[in-house]
Amino acid sequence: MSWLDHLRWRSSAHNTGGVTFPVGVDLGTGLRAHIYSHEVDTSSGTVSCWSYITDGLMSREQREIVFTLRCKPHERPDEFPRDPLYLFQSIYELAGEGRVVSVGGVTQFDGRNLFGRHLAYIQAEPFPNVAVPAHALAAILVTEDEVRAVQEFGILRPMSRLGFASRCRPETWWTTFTS
Repeated sequence: MSWLDHLRWRSSAHNTGGVTFPVGVDLGTGLRAHIYSHEVDTSSGTVSCWSYITDGLMSREQREIVFTLRCKPHERPDEFPRDPLYLFQSIYELAGEGRVVSVGGVTQFDGRNLFGRHLAYIQAEPFPNVAVPAHALAAILVTEDEVRAVQEFGILRPMSRLGFASRCRPETWWTTFTS
């Protein structure tokens, strides 16, 4: 039994706060995003999340990307942040220039970054009731120190530390946004 089998996933109500999930967003020039609202039960309790999934990056030789963001306790599912959508547009443009990412890769931002962090990439895990494309990458937020750790030691060390901090073994694939 894999570590993922120990988690029980369930989808939130399809119509939440006046929004029907998944939400499809046209980002222009052949790129779309689908946003899901779902929950996961972990050893430390239920985690409510939004998962943002690209559709159209493969046309630029870039694997599709899943970005899962943990909801704060006071946030309603229909209050999902829009910043990941701008991220997907940037990745699409970079992929058009031949700058693609894969497992173990990082994206470092100059100036304005996503929630004050950079990105690292791991293999995306399938979620029940969430359409995760085969071979998709999961993008996770990392600090400057974690970027250096990925570059020096590889992706497994920071991922195991994130898994330990979130009590999800061997790793966590969602990001907690703190302002």
